[in-house]
Amino acid sequence: MERHPAGRLRNTMVFPEKFFDQLLVVLADAPPLPGEEARYAQVLAVVEAAKRDSNLKAAIDRRP
Repeated sequence: MERHPAGRLRNTMVFPEKFFDQLLVVLADAPPLPGEEARYAQVLAVVEAAKRDSNLKAAIDRRP
C-alpha cells in the first residue's frame, strides 16, 4: 500500500509470484465478515499446505 496524495491509502499491484506470501498478511489484517469464516479457513488451509509441499506451491504459482 502506498499513500495517495490526498492522504488515503492506495492499493499497489500484486505480483503473482508473491501473491500467496502476501495473502496471509492481508487475511490477518482483514478478519472475515459473517459468513466468510469457512472460505477463510479453506484459503488458509491451501496456503499452509503449499508451504509444506513445494510441488503444490509450484502448481499454484504457475501461470498459464
